[in-house]
Amino acid sequence: MRFSYVYYITVIAGNEGVPDALQKCHSMSRDLQNNQTVIFSHLSDLRFQISNVTIQLVNIQHGLHQVQEWVHAAPELANVPKDLKALSTTVVSLGSQIRDLDSTVTTLKETNTRIQNIQTTMLQNITNIQHTVSELINITQKPQILTTNETKLKTEELNAAILRVTNNLTHVNETLSRTLQWTSEDQKKDHKILNSLLDTTQNVSTKVISLQGEYAKISEQITTLPSLTEQVKQIYAASMELNDKLKRLEQSYIAVKNSTTAMLNTITEIRNEKRIINDQDTREMPIEGSQNVQRISTNT
Repeated sequence: MRFSYVYYITVIAGNEGVPDALQKCHSMSRDLQNNQTVIFSHLSDLRFQISNVTIQLVNIQHGLHQVQEWVHAAPELANVPKDLKALSTTVVSLGSQIRDLDSTVTTLKETNTRIQNIQTTMLQNITNIQHTVSELINITQKPQILTTNETKLKTEELNAAILRVTNNLTHVNETLSRTLQWTSEDQKKDHKILNSLLDTTQNVSTKVISLQGEYAKISEQITTLPSLTEQVKQIYAASMELNDKLKRLEQSYIAVKNSTTAMLNTITEIRNEKRIINDQDTREMPIEGSQNVQRISTNT
């Protein structure tokens, strides 16, 4: 009988400790459920961020594909910098030629002015000489009463000198006329060349401005390519990092879920054990009562 009494006290002590353990298990279960809710929330946020990153990657890939299509559709755009450099060199050369022609035209104008001044002077001299010759002819044609051999010789020498001067002046006049004609023709040719160069320069300038506009657009697009590539790399790295975090969170969630399952199983086992102990206590109570009755009757 003493052995049964000790067993009954031990069972009661075990039953008294069970509610505290169950309370702790329930508290831990609630904490785990709260943690699961927080983890689910974080997982939802990460999925939303990954979805946004995926959309951005698709947009960037579309933009890169469009730029590649533009470059493939117009391969000459790749040579725009070289063409601009060549055109710039051509414009510089044309500018130098125009400056040279300008100086040449200025020189020709100055030469023409000097020739015209010389021509005017020569014409004035010719007019004066002709007037003098006319006067001399009139004088020589007058009848003279006394004509000596010396006067006759001087008159012949004077006529010969006048003839030489007249021939020389005629030759000079013809030379100056031809020179002026050549100069005028050269000026006309230079003027045509200058107008042609000016038209060419204007066309080249227009083409350069057009190419500069296209080059600015292409340069802007080409400039954005490295930044787009860098953004793609950064987004890809961020996506990989988010995927790693997501995997770690999923692993943590699985571990927490397994721990929760194990904890719930433990709680179930403890409840089962408590129910078994309670059943045993229920069965032991009548036995102990009969033992107490027998003990009282024996003492009596």
